[in-house]
Amino acid sequence: MRQHESDIAAPDSFGIAHARPTRALLAAASRFVLAASLTVLALGSGGCENNRTKLTKEQSEGGLGVPDSSSDGRRVKLDPRCELNETVMDPKEGTPEFVIFKMLEAAAASGDEAKNFKQFYSYFPADKEEKWVRDQYWPRARKFVNKYLQQDAGSGIAFKICERREEGGGELKIFIQSLDPQKSNPPIKLKKDDTGAWKVTFYTP
Repeated sequence: MRQHESDIAAPDSFGIAHARPTRALLAAASRFVLAASLTVLALGSGGCENNRTKLTKEQSEGGLGVPDSSSDGRRVKLDPRCELNETVMDPKEGTPEFVIFKMLEAAAASGDEAKNFKQFYSYFPADKEEKWVRDQYWPRARKFVNKYLQQDAGSGIAFKICERREEGGGELKIFIQSLDPQKSNPPIKLKKDDTGAWKVTFYTP
C-alpha cells in the first residue's frame, strides 16, 4: 500500500525520515487520556464522599464514641437502683443520716460487744424491747453490715442513700444502697420522738 506523503515527515539531521501519526491515532489517544482523567476524578470524589458520609459497621452500630466524664475513656455507669446516689460519710449530728451512720458504725465495730450493741440500741424508741432488738436485729446487722458500706470500716463509715420518702405523720423512709446485686436496697423508717430526737421505727438489717 502506498503511504500518503503527508504522513511522512521531512528527514532529520541524520537523513532519516519519521512517520507522522495519523489523525485516527491522535483521536484514539485523546479519547484514552480523557477517559483515564474522568476515571481518576470519579475515584477521587467517591473516596472523599465515603470519608465524609460513610461509617464503618462498628461505628454505625456502636456510635462515634462521644466523650464522657471518665478519665480513661470508659463510660461511667451509675447503679440504676440508686437514683439519688448520695454518699454519706460525715453527717451532722441530730439528723436521720447521723442515726443510720451510728448504727452502721456500731454494727461494724470490733471490741466490746455489749458497748457496741448499746450504741446500736440507743437509736430505737424507748418502748422497743431491748431483748427483741438484740435477738432479731443485732446478729443480722453485724453479719450484713459490709454490704452497705462503700469502703472498709477501718477507713471510716461511708454509705449511700438511694431514695428518701416522706411517709406522713412526720415519718421518713430512707433506702440505703445494698452492694449485693441479689439484695434490694433496705428501707429504714425514722421518726422524731417526744424530745425531738430521730429514732428508728422500722429497720431492715
